[in-house]
Amino acid sequence: MNYSFTLKDNNANAYRLFTWFLFFLHISIAGLMAVSANDKAIKTGLFILVGFYILIAALFYFTREQKNAFETFSFTMALFYAGFWMKHVGLVAFFVFTALFLFVNFIRKKKAGLLVCDTGVQLKGILKKVEYSWPDIDNLVLKDGLLTVDFISNKLLQYEIDTDTNPVDENEFNRFCMLHLNKQ
Repeated sequence: MNYSFTLKDNNANAYRLFTWFLFFLHISIAGLMAVSANDKAIKTGLFILVGFYILIAALFYFTREQKNAFETFSFTMALFYAGFWMKHVGLVAFFVFTALFLFVNFIRKKKAGLLVCDTGVQLKGILKKVEYSWPDIDNLVLKDGLLTVDFISNKLLQYEIDTDTNPVDENEFNRFCMLHLNKQ
């Protein structure tokens, strides 16, 4: 028998903060470049760009309760940022920004998981997979959506389980774990 869990993502706030950091960074850089520009056309274009940044942020503020509002805001702003970097800084900065944005977006969408099976526990993280066999584990308990793994080496791991995506009978799961722990 296998038990598969999706771990709760406690980093969602960090992703939001990173997106807002990028927003304020770009608004600051575009504003500074607009103030220090000598060419009137470049100055006007940068002030218009800053205006678009503020307009999109205001639209997001009033629609933030919509289902995919943050993702739409993030993607829209990324398009503006990419255009800004390519036009005013250069192609290398554009590629660096794009790579950074895509990497953060990739990590944000990836879900960490945990599989408890007859061979042991497999933790599928965002970037790597770690396997632990039953003889390495001293205790494994699921209680109120919190999975605790206590190792023989006194290492302790706790994961908050996303019970909305995969509900599990805690008593049955704990019996399954005790059965495997007692076989050692």
